[in-house]
Amino acid sequence: MIVTCILLLASFLLMLAALKEGAILAEVFMLVIVGALVYTVSALFAQHRFFRKWERRIGLLLHMEERILSEELEKDS
Repeated sequence: MIVTCILLLASFLLMLAALKEGAILAEVFMLVIVGALVYTVSALFAQHRFFRKWERRIGLLLHMEERILSEELEKDS
């Protein structure tokens, strides 16, 4: 995350320098890089939320399974 922020800052500064010099191709390239970095950060955040939600659900299922198996073992005894 820190590396991504540093890359975003560097890209922004390079984009400003390219605008000052009038380099249109460099400006377009920097915009593409910034867009890719923003997309990567948003995808990683969405993936983190998804896995956190499913980790909780799997934990609940494991707990239910342990409870059911212990009840079945008690019935058999």
